[in-house]
Parts: sequence; C-alpha cells; structure tokens
Amino acid sequence: MHHFMEQFSSSKSLDMYRVDDPFKMELCASSGFGGKNLFQDNSECQYKVFDRWMKENVSEFSEETYARIQEAVKNATMAMDQFNAMSGYRGTSFESVALLEASRFALENVKNTIVPQSLRSDFGQLINEYVRFNEESRNNIMERMTPNYMYEDIGKSTQLLRNKDELLSSQRSFYKREKEDIRDLLREYYSETSNKSKVKTKLQQYIERYHKKNNPMYSDSSLFDKGFVNLMVQ
Repeated sequence: MHHFMEQFSSSKSLDMYRVDDPFKMELCASSGFGGKNLFQDNSECQYKVFDRWMKENVSEFSEETYARIQEAVKNATMAMDQFNAMSGYRGTSFESVALLEASRFALENVKNTIVPQSLRSDFGQLINEYVRFNEESRNNIMERMTPNYMYEDIGKSTQLLRNKDELLSSQRSFYKREKEDIRDLLREYYSETSNKSKVKTKLQQYIERYHKKNNPMYSDSSLFDKGFVNLMVQ
C-alpha cells in the first residue's frame, strides 16, 4: 500500500491516471456511408433522421403507413434520445448497452412488420447507422476515460497492476456478454410463439439482478427502467 500511495506524492506522477472530463465529451462516431455519422447532429432527437429518410421516400408510403412508422420509430428511439440528453458519464455502460439493444430490436420489428418490402433494405441500413452511432460513440468515450494503469486488490495485501489494454479488454468482454444475454431475451420476446408477459418478467429480473450485483452507472435509474419497459411493446 505504501508503494501505491507514493505514486500520488506529486502532480507529475498523476499524469498517467488523468482522463478527460466525462461531462464535456460529445457523442461522435464514423458513418457506414463515409464521413460523419448521420445521427451525430441529432443525438437527442434521432427519430428526425428517420423522418428525413421517410420524406425522401414519401411516395412509397400510404398516409396511414407513414404515420404508423413515424410514431413507431419515435417510440423506439425515445429512450436512447433521453439517455443521450443526460449529463454525467457518457461512455459505454450496462444501461446504454441494454437500451440500445432493446431499441434496435424495436426498430427491426418496425422494419419487418410495417415498412414496405421494397424499402426494408434501406431502412435496415439506417438502423445499422443508428446502432453504429450509439455504440461507437460511447465506446470511444469509454476508451478515452480508461486510465493508462490501475491497481486492483486481489487479496488482503496483494495488488495487481493492469494496463489500459487489459482494462479495456475486460470491459469489452463484460459488455459483449451482456449484449448477448439481452439479445437472447429480446429474440425470445419478439418470437411469434413467445409468451410476452413471461419474457418481460425475465427481462425485468435480469435487470434487477444486475443492479444488485453491480453499482449502477447512474444513481437515478428511473429513466432507464421506464425506457426499457416502454420498449417492450405488446
């Protein structure tokens, strides 16, 4: 422990631990079409990007279908829009991964059930761009905020020094497993033969187990809980 404390005896020794201010980091990502991501300028109102695409293809929709898609997309992106508007840590978190997966499945459901067959491929590309923005931008912030080194206690008197690559690898593995777990539950939920009520209960139990085992990234989880539940359309 003495050796550990000695590292912080001067401001110079702290340089390797410094990270960017999480409250000032913007959500930025590349585009699958080249250049800046299409959703970057609308991170808190991402439905507007879908709206623009619909207006470009307005002749392909009936008035009723247009209105249904517009409403469904807004509902599917609302939780992520509100989440992106929150202050505080903006890197990858349990909440961001779970909400994005639920949002993506909701959008895929819109594509498969409402969007005309002739436009599903283009709509799917827009979904991919949406996922890319929300995932890549938060991963970038997580990477920038991960310190170059960190000591971890592995016993009463033993510490392990882990470098940035090891720390990032551990975080990526954790969120990859989480994404797979959430996806399995969402696939079950959207299955034509599923008992949606039972799957919704399983999803809620999954979230509760996480919050009991881990420290939530956000002290106020009401937006996350409400947003996740609202994405579970009947």
